[in-house]
Amino acid sequence: MTGNKRGRCWSLPRLLLVGMFAAGAAVVALSNAFVASRTADYVETGVQLSTNLTRNITLPDGKFLSGTVNDASGAAVSGAIVEAVSDNGYVSMPTVANPLGAFKLSVRPGTYRLEVRPPFPTSDDISALPRQVPATTGTFAIQKDTKAGTITLPDGYLVSGSVSTVAGVARNLIGYMLAAPTDGASPWLVTPAVFGSGAKSRNFALVLPAGKFSLNFVAGQAYGSGWRELAMSSCGSMAINVSADRSVNVHIPSGSKVQGSVRDKNGKWMSGLLFVKKSNSSSLADGGTTMLVVMAGSFHGYLPLGSYEAAFIPHFDNSYRGRGTKTLVSFDLTANGATIPITAVNGVLLTGNITDARGQVVKTASLTVIPSNADPTSLAAIPMTAKSDKTTGDYSLCIPAGTYDIQAVPLGFGELSAFERLAIALR
Repeated sequence: MTGNKRGRCWSLPRLLLVGMFAAGAAVVALSNAFVASRTADYVETGVQLSTNLTRNITLPDGKFLSGTVNDASGAAVSGAIVEAVSDNGYVSMPTVANPLGAFKLSVRPGTYRLEVRPPFPTSDDISALPRQVPATTGTFAIQKDTKAGTITLPDGYLVSGSVSTVAGVARNLIGYMLAAPTDGASPWLVTPAVFGSGAKSRNFALVLPAGKFSLNFVAGQAYGSGWRELAMSSCGSMAINVSADRSVNVHIPSGSKVQGSVRDKNGKWMSGLLFVKKSNSSSLADGGTTMLVVMAGSFHGYLPLGSYEAAFIPHFDNSYRGRGTKTLVSFDLTANGATIPITAVNGVLLTGNITDARGQVVKTASLTVIPSNADPTSLAAIPMTAKSDKTTGDYSLCIPAGTYDIQAVPLGFGELSAFERLAIALR
């Protein structure tokens, strides 16, 4: 998980992507968990971008914030995922607890709280799902190395069931589910669901604290017999009240097909993600915000009828040399479907390099650019990210003109796939 800024409100794109890539980010963190480095994150606010800009970034040395993670019985939680969140909403790089439950984070001087998650399951065996739920601490004023003591992950309740659809029997289902609290609790205190595989791909389980939640399912693809794609809506939700272990089935309605293409102004095909939500609605209502993958300029999916807002977020790789960038569109979806040709707006280039306090290249560094003072529930607030070259430290990112906050972190998205890199940054 790369760094990102957390406001008081939460949009489902960020919440969704926690679940999609928590396991991948944990693997990246594991490779560095037991080799503590003092290199901390870098933050710069209110950067105005109206023309191309070069910004070389030096990641500072920080102070260590350390502690241990136990479960309710007092046993160490090896692999627990730990992040420090500053009082102005910036999230440190994550780390994981070692086999004794110990962890150590490097942070800039300031005031922080810790957010701690149980290890994300590494298999689809839902019977082996950890029963702990995430926990958060009070604040720590960090001016020197500080011990946070022991953080206890409480036990939660097991919620399990299956996903069904009126579009036909889904024999193979690809998607993600998260529980969004509806009683004011933080979404970051919720662990995403784990799905089975093969014939059990519609079965899910997750562990939740007591409270009221909306189970939000976002479908990637659903197939019936003979790998026939089902016209299943890309999103669905169900309200539940959790006070004990329980079973619940989430029902997904049929949808109408939305398809389209994405090119830049020079006609070049673009790849990335298309985030979609109903117009004038909360990100957590009507199934919340869903996401369609744009591959080689093409996308398609199924949604309920209605009016929508969408944000195309490009994936930049070495094969693309254009200026297309994040682009907002709107469309109406009827029973006849909708075809949406998107022409990406031109952006400005933010370039530079990332080194540590000793001038050395940080091989795993990444940079996130966050629209300043944007409504965090809007699609316009989705940030963009870039990974620096592991040899030179150079980075390049094409973004819309505007005012941004910049955060660079020493441990970014590592050697994950291109799709995972982009999605983790949108957390």
